[in-house]
Amino acid sequence: MKKSIIFLAVSAALLWGCNDDSMDVKFTQKGPQMEILSCDETAFMGDSIRFSVSLNDDFPLSTLKADLYYDETGVSNVTIRTKEDGTYSAAISSPIFADISDGTASLIFTAQNTGLGITKDTVEVAVSRPDCEYLTLVLEGKEYKMTKVGDYLYEVTGNFPAAASALIKTPSLDASGHVVTFGWDGSSALKVGSSVKIPFSAAKAGVYKISVDLKTLTAAPFGTITCNVSEASKTEVLNLLQGTTVAFPNIADITDWNMDYDFFKVNEDNTITFKPIDGLYKFTADFDKSFIKVEAMADADNYSSFDSGSAEGAIWVIGGNFGKPKIGDSWNTDTGAYCLSEISDKVYQLTLTAGESLGVSGYSIKFFHQKGWGGEFGSFATVNGAGLIKVTNSGNVEPAEDVKLDLGQAYTFTIDVTKGFGAASLSIVKTDIPVSSLDIHVNGVKAARVSSTHYQVQSIDIEKGQALNIEGVTDLTSWFLDPDYLYIDGSSLKFNAVSGKFAIDLYLDGGYATFRRLKSNGEEATIDEGALWMMAWGLANPTMKDGQLAFNPGAAFCLAEIKPMVFQFTGIAVEETDATTVGGRIRYDYLSFKYFGQDGWGRECGKIIDEKVANTVKLTNLAATYLNVSDSHNIELKDAVGQPLEKGATYVLTIDLSKTATDKIEVIDLIKK
Repeated sequence: MKKSIIFLAVSAALLWGCNDDSMDVKFTQKGPQMEILSCDETAFMGDSIRFSVSLNDDFPLSTLKADLYYDETGVSNVTIRTKEDGTYSAAISSPIFADISDGTASLIFTAQNTGLGITKDTVEVAVSRPDCEYLTLVLEGKEYKMTKVGDYLYEVTGNFPAAASALIKTPSLDASGHVVTFGWDGSSALKVGSSVKIPFSAAKAGVYKISVDLKTLTAAPFGTITCNVSEASKTEVLNLLQGTTVAFPNIADITDWNMDYDFFKVNEDNTITFKPIDGLYKFTADFDKSFIKVEAMADADNYSSFDSGSAEGAIWVIGGNFGKPKIGDSWNTDTGAYCLSEISDKVYQLTLTAGESLGVSGYSIKFFHQKGWGGEFGSFATVNGAGLIKVTNSGNVEPAEDVKLDLGQAYTFTIDVTKGFGAASLSIVKTDIPVSSLDIHVNGVKAARVSSTHYQVQSIDIEKGQALNIEGVTDLTSWFLDPDYLYIDGSSLKFNAVSGKFAIDLYLDGGYATFRRLKSNGEEATIDEGALWMMAWGLANPTMKDGQLAFNPGAAFCLAEIKPMVFQFTGIAVEETDATTVGGRIRYDYLSFKYFGQDGWGRECGKIIDEKVANTVKLTNLAATYLNVSDSHNIELKDAVGQPLEKGATYVLTIDLSKTATDKIEVIDLIKK
């Protein structure tokens, strides 16, 4: 305790402007004798500081005041009327505020008598924020234990009503049994001692999580579930109700991401609604692809699986030439396995966009009971595909014969097991996905939005040497410009290929564009119209690690026709794992590629004009030092000791078909620039 300090009474001359004989006022320079008998030396924010003070004086007593300061800011005060000598006991509130740290508060006592004599004393109190082992949620007379999950963070998951107004209370904070109760401040935060209940709410009654943060004095949910995925912590498991609003505070603008419309609905006010049925779901954020992957969970650590006996649980899909948000790893049970959205009880859906997340043709997918190999849907009682799909004897879902999907069109696959596993049905229908498009034009032709980062000019006529004016793309100077299709002439971007009709795909996230030759009616061109298509391992666009062309019919790469029936592909030789060398489009140590007369199987290397007529495939002398032609007419890199191609060097692959129709010869050249 600090020694009492006696302050001089205020001069009567300052208080009275003149002498009034009718008033008998006595003043003193001496304040009351004050002794602090007891005072809490530690206290919790939100609780009270209890004290006891003894006062006596020759003058009649007036008041005892207690003022609490955090640093230099007064935060609480109490005044006690003191009519006679004695001991006065009371308590002063130790308020709690958001985000302030533990520290030392100053409790200043001021005693005053009727002669305006004043005595002051100060006690320092160590004040800390409650960080209890648990909290208690009091809802409709029932108590729920809230588990501590982090510093000042508490949560409880239960079967709650849609409107779950409740109070929160701490356990006893000290031996005296003091408990702090939190209500609502009527606006946006917890408030100590408030009898106004905290208005927790969800989309509907069901199992969901209620959480509070005693550091920020915030709570959730209020009709919105917060998903805290971030670049530092990419996954979170949440109990969600169908129709719940989900917020992503660590993502600047979630509506700019590639939205999975099987799981999310984007509302007019840009809020996000969760579409599947109630359940436990794992959210995984891919910041490279701007995509949230959602997977149904049995518990926090295990994925949900489908029980054919009860026709319940999650259904999964794995396959080739498909993926979300883009076509990805073929038949990969980890990165290439996706959970279907159970949109209503025992009705599951999967939505993919042709050319973006599903091959226009050449795809093959299968539905599984679990995330990986094992139980699978080998057949369906009914298949409704409007002639678009077929189910093979092994249960793979593939395109019907000679069927191509409409490029840029979304399709929804639906599995319905409401009548039991044995009566499961599969259907596919065209789907309209709501989007908001950027205003992108190429030479005045508006680009359509395929996804948030993929735009497409569906048909445009371009002349060789013509300048291309791309509007709406702000960082075009940083893009990879395919050197076979494009070149810079002064300040102009010009077209290098033979004149014709083209589709242009603009990939904003990757910073590159691809070109596809079209027929006059807008369909993909064939070799008859000057289009040559490449499928390959060891060739890529625009980078090797993520852009290998692969063998995906319906998603083949259209080579640039630099002269009539002469086609070219230029790239830097790199390792297979190279993801940073832009233009690193040729693998230095392995090549296996084949060119085709259409975007798919049919006319190919050795039979490029007519698949029934064989031609001579000739390697130039330079090409023969690197390449050979296999019996199946795949062009391959020769086996060699050391590096067959020089890493970092630029190579130009040329396929000359200008004499094929007349001399039955296909000439392949590969040179180092």
